[in-house]
Amino acid sequence: MANGNNLFDNDYVDANIFPANLDFYVVSEDKLKNISSSSYWNDLLALLASLSWGAYFSTEIAIKTSEELSAPNLATLGTYQSVFFWFGILVGLLFLYLKWNHHSEISSITESDIKLSENDDD
Repeated sequence: MANGNNLFDNDYVDANIFPANLDFYVVSEDKLKNISSSSYWNDLLALLASLSWGAYFSTEIAIKTSEELSAPNLATLGTYQSVFFWFGILVGLLFLYLKWNHHSEISSITESDIKLSENDDD
């Protein structure tokens, strides 16, 4: 039985240590710049889509909970709601397309034949 004061006795900890296997891929500088710039665009589009959907749901809540708004104000809120909805759809679809494109670029790099491993003897 292990001593209760020592948590690192063999009764408590069992670990296998494996060496890390790192793979390096040969990529042109232009491709790296393209991937990093598309990542910035993805972040910007995700932010815009999130803000647009937040504004859409805010106008939805304002319309549903308003009791004393006049008809022109309700019409204005409805117009804003439509604009936020369609802008959110457009930016969301553009985000998904760029995200898919970004993923396919990275997949094409990892599936390429030009790969160097850390364990190579070159």
